[in-house]
Amino acid sequence: MRHSYRLLPVLIGLAAIAASSSAPAFADQPYRSGPGGVLNDYLIARFGGTGAATILALAGDPSGNLYVAGVSRSPAFAANNGLPRGLSESSLLRSLDLGETWRKFGAAPADAQFVLPDPADPMVLFAGGSQSIYRSADSGATWTTVYESAFWSDSSYFVQPAIDPANHLRLAATSPSGSLLLSVDNGKTWTEGACPVQNCGRLAADASGSGRLLVFHGSDGLFLSSDWGSTFARIALPGNGNVFLVAASFDAFHPGWMYVATSAGPASDVWLTKDGGVSWSQRSSQPAAMGAIRTLSPDPERPDTWYALTGRGLFRSEDGASTWISLRESFDGAFALPSHKCGAGGELIVQSGPSSFSRSSDLGTTWGADRNLNFTSLATGPNCTLYGAKSFSGDAFLAKIGSHGKLLWLNMLSGAMAESVLGLKLDAHGNLILLGTTESDDFPTTKTHIGSRGGSDLFVVRFSNEGHLFSGVTLGGQGNDRPSGWDIGAQGDTYIVGGTASSDFPVTLNALDTLPNDSSAGFALRLDPGDELVYSTYLSNPEVEASRLFFSNPTAVLAKAGGAVLIAGNGQVSGLQWPHSVEAGYLLELDSAGSRIASYRTLGEQITQDQKLDLGPRALATDAEGNVYLAGTTSRADFRTTPGAVSYPVSSRECWSWYQIASDEPAQQVYLMKFPADGTEPVYSAILGGRCDTRLGSFAVDSLGVATISVNTGPGFPLRLPLLAAPSTSAQFSQIYGSLVARISANGSTLQSSTYLDADGQDVRPVVAPGPEGATYVSASLDGNLGVMMLPAVAAPALQLNRVVNAFSGDSSGITHGGIYTFEVAGLDAEAYDLGLNPAEPLPTELMGVRVTFDGVPAPILRTGAGFVTAIGLRTSQINPPLPNEFTEVKVSFHGAVSNSVILPLLPLGTPAIAPLTYVAPPSASNPVDGLVFNDDGSVNDAEHPAKPGSMILAMVTGVGQAAGTFVPGAIAANEATVPASPLYSSWTPRQAVVAKSLPGFLTSIFQVLLTVPERTSPGTLQKVPLSVSAYPAIPAGSPLKYQPFGSSPNGIYPNAIAVYVK
Repeated sequence: MRHSYRLLPVLIGLAAIAASSSAPAFADQPYRSGPGGVLNDYLIARFGGTGAATILALAGDPSGNLYVAGVSRSPAFAANNGLPRGLSESSLLRSLDLGETWRKFGAAPADAQFVLPDPADPMVLFAGGSQSIYRSADSGATWTTVYESAFWSDSSYFVQPAIDPANHLRLAATSPSGSLLLSVDNGKTWTEGACPVQNCGRLAADASGSGRLLVFHGSDGLFLSSDWGSTFARIALPGNGNVFLVAASFDAFHPGWMYVATSAGPASDVWLTKDGGVSWSQRSSQPAAMGAIRTLSPDPERPDTWYALTGRGLFRSEDGASTWISLRESFDGAFALPSHKCGAGGELIVQSGPSSFSRSSDLGTTWGADRNLNFTSLATGPNCTLYGAKSFSGDAFLAKIGSHGKLLWLNMLSGAMAESVLGLKLDAHGNLILLGTTESDDFPTTKTHIGSRGGSDLFVVRFSNEGHLFSGVTLGGQGNDRPSGWDIGAQGDTYIVGGTASSDFPVTLNALDTLPNDSSAGFALRLDPGDELVYSTYLSNPEVEASRLFFSNPTAVLAKAGGAVLIAGNGQVSGLQWPHSVEAGYLLELDSAGSRIASYRTLGEQITQDQKLDLGPRALATDAEGNVYLAGTTSRADFRTTPGAVSYPVSSRECWSWYQIASDEPAQQVYLMKFPADGTEPVYSAILGGRCDTRLGSFAVDSLGVATISVNTGPGFPLRLPLLAAPSTSAQFSQIYGSLVARISANGSTLQSSTYLDADGQDVRPVVAPGPEGATYVSASLDGNLGVMMLPAVAAPALQLNRVVNAFSGDSSGITHGGIYTFEVAGLDAEAYDLGLNPAEPLPTELMGVRVTFDGVPAPILRTGAGFVTAIGLRTSQINPPLPNEFTEVKVSFHGAVSNSVILPLLPLGTPAIAPLTYVAPPSASNPVDGLVFNDDGSVNDAEHPAKPGSMILAMVTGVGQAAGTFVPGAIAANEATVPASPLYSSWTPRQAVVAKSLPGFLTSIFQVLLTVPERTSPGTLQKVPLSVSAYPAIPAGSPLKYQPFGSSPNGIYPNAIAVYVK
């Protein structure tokens, strides 16, 4: 919607037009986000604990009961009427078989970041967290806090203590604040030692048992204590002494010998002293390919053998740290070296990166399959016992909420390691079936594991409607196995598709594809109602996958009558002749035995190699008539929609914020397709997108065929009858993305509703499920708790307020006091009238029968027309500065008819928009629109009247000014000081503030900015020079002076850009 401004004759320096207007009334209280968010009125249930939790699946039954599943990390997330809380994940694990299996032990401290066994007493263990040191005297069954630091930080922890090998009663540790702590009674009590520097850093105990202790910390130096920390002496550093220490250790076989590693950029040097630092010899100077050394550890049973952890991997030296060999690449974790008596070939246990745990039985020559574990600390104890500390990932939970909103029961479902949930469904008998993944060897099941253990496995568990687990099974191979889609058949069979990295994934005889692959492959499987495996098959193309270029990625499955299934995905499947040389989205039918593809079709989307994991089909659903619905994402600009279907393709890839610049990459958008039950051509093919990427979250279809999607998207997504018309976190959390829920009619022709959600900065893509009478259940995350909203299906009013945008920039992220906004209203048939930016009189609050209110307070109106009204934004609260999470409620009326209510975030003053030549010109960095700019001779800047380099131009902005009570929107500025001046930065003056002043004769919402036109590199040539403004510096000091298309607003609000003609 673009219209030229109406301007009365104006020249720069025009005499002021005196005008006055009464101030608008103020609301008593601002419209604020409450405990349940700004959409708190739609919350029907709230539960949880004190920590992080996420809803991952929803389902409802005909009686109005609601079932919720997800993951919780909250220690206060108490279970009832079901599995005991003792099954929860643990931060400390123990292995009695050299890392093959892991079990939790006792009630481990929740914040434990390391675990250290006593080398002489297998019953004694130590652990440390962010503020405390813990000790157990009963092999971890119970723990006692033996030291608590007054210093607390959620990012700092106790350094793992050092134990004197010759006297296990002596321990030393470094606290989060850097102080040295000592114990001489086996860790029962602790005292502060004589730390020689402000931050003691890291420690090393003499492995020979001399009682000596090393303290070192970067550039602070190296210090030696011969009396277990009572006194220290500084040791001269190697080289010229100006080095940075990264590691230090005693030689286990040569008393008095000490090794240190120093860092210089990406490489490290290793040095040896045999005389207490009097002299040093350089053992090795490592190349950058090895990376900087982080820890240096001697093998206590093999002379001259050392292990080094670097940012590039794990390395070993067998000649006293002179030369090194690589054992494990891409290392960034921990390792343990059990006694050589524990294994004939020599055991090594490593955490070689996130979700990458492995073990070797030949000292690193070969390695077993990676497991999806995340240890922060590994240690070896007596009797070849291994200990590991890890961060919490979460416990699975399942809850039932009654139709009255009361929590009826909640079960925790977890083993020692992490669990996650993919889906929740009800069978024909009202039983609950939960699908997810587990890394735990002790996950609670009723049946024997199918396949081999390792990595992340699938689980399927079945609960009665009263919350009792009556069946459960885990399934997988040695690698990581991930489900991506599932369904329950009419007879209770479970169908699952996903991806596996296991070469031994359990497949059945006579399945479609039984050949393992070297890399990831898709799979499909079927379990009967008793959780016995009916079939399991790979879905892959071994010939193509051998090149590691492509693999099949099944993402969704839908059960059909007779046991056959529809499978959607992208990639190539064995046995089929695909029409494209690259991956294509597909929809195929697999027979009831999993041995034959009965039919297939491609979806016409060819996607490139580097996009294959981000694009394609995502979900399948059906309605009461058996129609098939497919939802997915695509970046194809030529995606084919059917005539009459909803079509809102992405118009621009320019996501504007203080941290993200425009991208030339195609933006993702969501597509929906509906197929009749007989599988012929689609009934409809629709597409939805915004200005930024739109990422599909959840997808559901009710019995009547109304499709509901949740997405993560930014401003500019098409809205219909929104409850909240902008991402609620845009101003408060420096985000331009938010969660949104949209409904599409059964025939695909109408976007029935779409609204942003007040996610409290938490839920990115909420879960949706059909509710009663056309309503939709939506998950919410609220102040660390969980909630469920029910968004009702409402009839559209005669006036539909759908969108509110800044009239200059097209920004739809919220309202600034005094900003100029256009309200898009379906059904508004107002006469076209424009009072202009410099009207002769103050603006009225009603024009052509149209009124706009903010929290009930009428706003000054600038212009009207068919389907729109332009008015001045109001912040009706007198509380200054604006409160966090503050919103305003907007309505439009026309001759007594009132629109739906829309809530918008209130943006802070200082979110400017610069005036283009026409109303609502979307921002564009690559091709800025012409600006409403006046040259120094008073002419309007255009191609025929360019500005000269070095001359002054006047640009107009809105959305600035001082606090809400200091000026009256809709009034006319009498002089430049009518509204207190505001500092601004422009892309021409990114480090030097300019002043935005009132423009006499114009509305008080309009501010003038005088700028000097920069010199250009092509004199004599007509150029369109981009210009943008912001309330914050656009370029850090010291950066080259160049055009920046975006301001650097810490509030995440983006300005627009215009073009100025220069010659």
